[in-house]
Amino acid sequence: MKTNRLKTAFKKLIDTIKEATSRFPYAIALGVSTAVTMIVFIHLEEAITQAQSEWFQRAAMTLIMGVPIALSIKMIEELFEKQSRWIIHVLRILGLALLTIYFFFGLPHFEMVYIVRYIGFNIFLWGMFLTIPFFKRRELIEVFTFKVGWRLLITGFYCAIIFGGVSGILFSLKELLDVPITSEHYQDAIFIIAGIILPTFFFVGIPKKEDVLPSKLTKFFRILLIYVIMPILTAYTVVLYLYFVKMLFEQALPKNIISNLVLWYSIIGIVILYLARPETNKSRWAKLFDRWFLRLLYIPLAMMFISVFIRVNQYGITEPRYYVIIGGVWILAMTTYIMLKNPKKRKNVIIPLSAAVLALLTVIGPWSAFGISKMSQNNRLEEILSRNDMIVEEKLAGNNEISEQDKNEASSIISYFNSNHKLDDIRVVEKSSTLEEIEAILGFEIYEYNYIDKDNQRAYYRISEVGELIDIKGYDYLYSARDNKGTISTEIGKIEVENIYRNDDNNANKIVIKLNENVILDNDLSYYGNQLMDKYAGREELTLEELSFVHDTNSLNIKIIFYNIEYSINEYSIEDGWADYVVLIGLK
Repeated sequence: MKTNRLKTAFKKLIDTIKEATSRFPYAIALGVSTAVTMIVFIHLEEAITQAQSEWFQRAAMTLIMGVPIALSIKMIEELFEKQSRWIIHVLRILGLALLTIYFFFGLPHFEMVYIVRYIGFNIFLWGMFLTIPFFKRRELIEVFTFKVGWRLLITGFYCAIIFGGVSGILFSLKELLDVPITSEHYQDAIFIIAGIILPTFFFVGIPKKEDVLPSKLTKFFRILLIYVIMPILTAYTVVLYLYFVKMLFEQALPKNIISNLVLWYSIIGIVILYLARPETNKSRWAKLFDRWFLRLLYIPLAMMFISVFIRVNQYGITEPRYYVIIGGVWILAMTTYIMLKNPKKRKNVIIPLSAAVLALLTVIGPWSAFGISKMSQNNRLEEILSRNDMIVEEKLAGNNEISEQDKNEASSIISYFNSNHKLDDIRVVEKSSTLEEIEAILGFEIYEYNYIDKDNQRAYYRISEVGELIDIKGYDYLYSARDNKGTISTEIGKIEVENIYRNDDNNANKIVIKLNENVILDNDLSYYGNQLMDKYAGREELTLEELSFVHDTNSLNIKIIFYNIEYSINEYSIEDGWADYVVLIGLK
């Protein structure tokens, strides 16, 4: 009996693999190729050059991007059946050509622009995979999305269990039988599972054209969406409106953090409405939520746009702000569309399709996140330089009288181009100029300027020269904050140094030094943070000297040297912080 069960289970396993490979042979081949590429790379990593290492990574990323292309082509094939066989062959050749071009030209460097563009391409391709089956008036795309997502989640869960089991076996082989198992073998297991097992069992669960999709969600997810997530979103809406009322009473502008809070809250709300559409007319609460959530979304969206445009006015457009604006526009458009359409007549395919197309448009062309951000920052830089007479015949020039604020802002913009794009993208800079040449013309150092947006933001400073020796001449004792508390008996008495963290009994992070139980120094972290903010606002890396503070008391010479210091700022005051530092103490 048990033998028959094993045979049945094994036969089912083989049938599953056959079904997946026969339906999605190209997608599975791409997954297997990715796994093989990464396994070879892992075992050769220490023996190959940086260029060869990047070749393997580029190949793997290109193969991964090929998976949604192969799936999308299969969806087109199933949608039109055998009517356009030649079109399918053309699409496959075109897909192969695009992947080849992308491999050679799409990822020249692993920098921000190319990584964001890669993510945008993948979002577009997976969005097309979801929407193509519904181009010919097929209904229930939300159920299809749910089934695909749930299948991926379950398959991922089982794969995690498999990896846990394999890891246990490898560990036992090494510890019990002295088999030479290395970290590479664990990585091999990850890529075999993620590149072969996961795709195979995920793809077999993708609904076919002839499959009849259920007209409602499962009971578990119906309860989850309607009676758990919708009430949470409703409560969150109340919180946002309370904040809006607070703003009116205080006559204040929205905080910076509201942008991200509203953006993700709105996206989640749109997704929930999208998935819950089959239940809208079956549940009074779901119907009420569908009707009022979107109407109540306009004011939070207005707060979000005000918040982000305040920052745009101050610092121009950067890629993150661009995506907040575009995301807000998309949410506004989807909110209006859903609100104006009756749930029964609503074409939900528009939601993922528009998101996919938008993801593509934001990473290509002059209107992309990169094009708009470069244009905005160039305009800011030229405005700063022009008012300081630092542009002569459309070229950069120096000026010793430039204010510290303008110097910081210009430095920030040039650092932005150097870190995220190219210096050649700066319009007023000679082509092929180096950072050192630009500094020589301007007459001041260019550094990574860290804007301190004093609105629930974090400021961070760190030592620039890691490993630099500390001169302890003139001091007798050294204390490290990592020890939390240090005590020593000296010729003048007992010295105690304590690093006190903020907790329920103490409302600040403090450095306290005592001599014979008498407090010699008791400073909150904000004492040092305020000084750093006043002197070096915007800079992140400081020298050992700049991060040092000397206190000359009647009994002790004290020098505090920070390696790292981080704190939050709210309404122009420091509220909380953390630091890694040493204290040098000299006896008088």
